Amino acid sequence: MERGTLPLLLVAACVLLDGDGRILIARRPEGRPLAGLWEFPGGKVELGESPEHALIRELAEELLVRPRLVIAPDAYDPLSARVIEKAGFEAGYVTGSGVSVGHLDLPDIGLATMTEMVEQIRRIAAAVSIPVIEERFEIVGLSRLQELEARRRTP
Repeated sequence: MERGTLPLLLVAACVLLDGDGRILIARRPEGRPLAGLWEFPGGKVELGESPEHALIRELAEELLVRPRLVIAPDAYDPLSARVIEKAGFEAGYVTGSGVSVGHLDLPDIGLATMTEMVEQIRRIAAAVSIPVIEERFEIVGLSRLQELEARRRTP
């Protein structure tokens, strides 16, 4: 390793949102590295461990929950959703990118309208009996976290 470089550390983390769009985030405890900083649930991926299994382990350790890993391939149209279902997957996952590129033949740069996205998601969900998970079309970034923190401090 060259002087001044740090080793690569693989971590797995997740964002947990409730039905109201609130984000579960925790402050690192005093006496630990980076104390007082905010973090999402997750942690270091151990040697020989997949990121998915590391996240399941970390959620069990940090939050005392035992999530079940569900692999949900990207469904961008009703046919791809049916293929996912026939292949035995428990769920499908719809992304804005998948719909934009796969169905509308548009680059994923915001050209697809929300109406087009919602209509395609409805068609996909109607084509199968497995759950279809849709990604949120709202970007939750640092400004949103700062807004939530400010709201939390306001009596």
